[in-house]
Amino acid sequence: MVDEISEDTQEPDKRPRGPQVLGWAETQMMPLRGTQAHSHKWSYHALADEVRIGWHPDYQGMFGVAKNE
Repeated sequence: MVDEISEDTQEPDKRPRGPQVLGWAETQMMPLRGTQAHSHKWSYHALADEVRIGWHPDYQGMFGVAKNE
Protein backbone atom coordinates (compact mmCIF):
# COMPACT_ATOMS: atom_id res chain seq x y z
CA MET A 1 0.00 0.00 0.00
CA VAL A 2 2.72 2.45 0.95
CA ASP A 3 4.54 1.78 -2.34
CA GLU A 4 1.43 2.89 -4.25
CA ILE A 5 1.21 6.37 -2.72
CA SER A 6 3.60 9.29 -2.81
CA GLU A 7 4.73 11.62 -0.05
CA ASP A 8 2.41 14.23 -1.56
CA THR A 9 -0.71 12.07 -1.19
CA GLN A 10 -3.28 13.91 0.92
CA GLU A 11 -5.10 12.42 3.91
CA PRO A 12 -8.49 11.91 2.20
CA ASP A 13 -6.76 9.79 -0.44
CA LYS A 14 -4.96 7.68 2.20
CA ARG A 15 -7.99 6.68 4.28
CA PRO A 16 -9.60 4.28 1.78
CA ARG A 17 -6.36 2.27 1.65
CA GLY A 18 -6.85 0.77 5.12
CA PRO A 19 -10.03 -1.16 4.33
CA GLN A 20 -8.41 -2.32 1.08
CA VAL A 21 -5.43 -3.75 2.96
CA LEU A 22 -7.65 -5.34 5.60
CA GLY A 23 -9.79 -6.94 2.87
CA TRP A 24 -6.67 -8.32 1.20
CA ALA A 25 -5.29 -9.65 4.50
CA GLU A 26 -8.52 -11.46 5.33
CA THR A 27 -8.42 -13.40 2.05
CA GLN A 28 -4.86 -14.67 2.43
CA MET A 29 -4.16 -18.34 3.02
CA MET A 30 -1.57 -19.33 5.61
CA PRO A 31 0.16 -22.66 6.24
CA LEU A 32 -1.35 -24.48 9.20
CA ARG A 33 -0.36 -27.98 10.28
CA GLY A 34 0.52 -29.19 6.78
CA THR A 35 -2.46 -27.57 5.07
CA GLN A 36 -3.67 -24.08 4.11
CA ALA A 37 -6.14 -22.04 6.15
CA HIS A 38 -7.58 -18.55 5.95
CA SER A 39 -5.98 -16.12 8.31
CA HIS A 40 -8.25 -15.15 11.16
CA LYS A 41 -9.23 -11.50 10.93
CA TRP A 42 -8.95 -11.00 14.69
CA SER A 43 -5.26 -11.95 14.49
CA TYR A 44 -4.69 -8.86 12.36
CA HIS A 45 -6.66 -6.71 14.78
CA ALA A 46 -4.57 -8.00 17.69
CA LEU A 47 -1.39 -7.05 15.80
CA ALA A 48 -2.86 -3.63 15.06
CA ASP A 49 -3.70 -3.16 18.75
CA GLU A 50 0.02 -3.71 19.46
CA VAL A 51 0.86 -1.24 16.64
CA ARG A 52 2.83 -3.97 14.84
CA ILE A 53 0.72 -3.47 11.71
CA GLY A 54 -1.70 -0.73 10.75
CA TRP A 55 -4.56 0.06 8.41
CA HIS A 56 -3.36 3.58 7.60
CA PRO A 57 -0.22 4.35 5.56
CA ASP A 58 1.09 6.59 8.38
CA TYR A 59 0.00 4.43 11.31
CA GLN A 60 3.47 4.37 12.87
CA GLY A 61 3.74 8.14 12.91
CA MET A 62 0.18 8.51 14.16
CA PHE A 63 0.95 6.31 17.16
CA GLY A 64 4.50 7.61 17.72
CA VAL A 65 6.20 4.33 16.88
CA ALA A 66 9.58 4.07 15.14
CA LYS A 67 9.30 2.60 11.64
CA ASN A 68 10.41 -0.99 11.22
CA GLU A 69 12.90 -1.16 8.40
